[in-house]
Amino acid sequence: MHLTKEEEKILNGEQGIAQQEALKLLIRYGEALGAEKLIEVQSVHTAMAVPEQFAKVIRGNYPLLNQVLLCSKKPVKLDKLKVFTTTHVCNIEPYHYREFSVSEEVMQANRDIRAHYAKQGIVFTSTCTPYLVGNVPVKGNHIAWMESSAVVYANSVIGALGNIEGIESTLAAAIVGKIPYAGFHVPENRKAKVVVQIDVKLIPQSDFDALGYFIGEELENMGLSLDVPILTGFKPEQATQDNFKGMGAAMATSGAVQLYHIEGITPEACIGLENTLVDPKKTEKVTVTDADIKKTYDTLSTATDPRVDLIIMGCPHFSLNQLKEVALLLEGKSIKKDVYLWIFIPAGLKELAMARGFGEIIEQAGGVLMVDTCPALTQFKPVGVEVVASNSAKQIHYYTAEFPEISTWFGSVEDCIQAAVTGKWGA
Repeated sequence: MHLTKEEEKILNGEQGIAQQEALKLLIRYGEALGAEKLIEVQSVHTAMAVPEQFAKVIRGNYPLLNQVLLCSKKPVKLDKLKVFTTTHVCNIEPYHYREFSVSEEVMQANRDIRAHYAKQGIVFTSTCTPYLVGNVPVKGNHIAWMESSAVVYANSVIGALGNIEGIESTLAAAIVGKIPYAGFHVPENRKAKVVVQIDVKLIPQSDFDALGYFIGEELENMGLSLDVPILTGFKPEQATQDNFKGMGAAMATSGAVQLYHIEGITPEACIGLENTLVDPKKTEKVTVTDADIKKTYDTLSTATDPRVDLIIMGCPHFSLNQLKEVALLLEGKSIKKDVYLWIFIPAGLKELAMARGFGEIIEQAGGVLMVDTCPALTQFKPVGVEVVASNSAKQIHYYTAEFPEISTWFGSVEDCIQAAVTGKWGA
């Protein structure tokens, strides 16, 4: 790999051990990817939380933790980070952790971690939607982000350039300000190879989840899961943040999509269909019909019992607009006894929701606003829960993988709130 003079100095240890070890990791990573060089990144989204087995070993020994995270042979003391860095969701809800069977020891270890790494410059957003709480790159920025739903959103909707990363590469990128020039950092790799024609009427946001889930699964079945699709037939009024958020998350869940284009709408697809394709003469085609969307709803709805025990929403984390929708549907109503309504949001948006009155309406009705985490990470299910409903294709996909004994209902936000109030699906 070609290194600049600045990078050679870092590798020789002239900028300290933290940058040296981080660069070593990125070089090994880049060589594995076949990258010829490193490039500067403008935005990082990493993870910084300690599971129970780590908490009992680390006990404030942060150089040891850094050694583990950077795959180093020696302890590493961090300097200030070079890049604006936010954090992904963690495995602990700070206000309801006892309900999730998290010990006080583990909770305190994570509080200590936040306090320590905040001094190094990490901004603890603890969300899968960093673009909702201030980490918003612009078109053309190179990013090093964790979380598939966040990366597909940034690549596709914003026009940033990045790959789905892990905690090791993102922490190293935050320290050095570099990432290997490979994958979707390379403009040539961002061209579309598959045209997806949308011949279907899409109304609630859950329809876009179903659309994304179908596309990801179809590309996977065709052996094209690593190829970039371009969607045609999308209407301008359908181009909303929440629709894109859910659709991309679902696409990355059932397939391996990190980037999609929408003809005439997304930043890199406003130059004509043929200019977005690698080769217009060698293009695979997929058509999505109403029958495909219905089949996807049926696939994600495995329940036969209309009873609902738990409703989960906020995967990816809900926006303020989605919280407003829930509040309007719940105003003057109450969640049925013995039914749980969990809504997962960024902590920063909870403060806004409470200030605007949305949060108070939801909580007075019996709903719970969860922050900093998601059920896929907490791996927790209340005792007695057998039937789960959600508006998120991604959530159902992962929650049923963790708890295969449950059955599910998939539908719109309105469907989910109606079930929370009545205790029955479709009542």
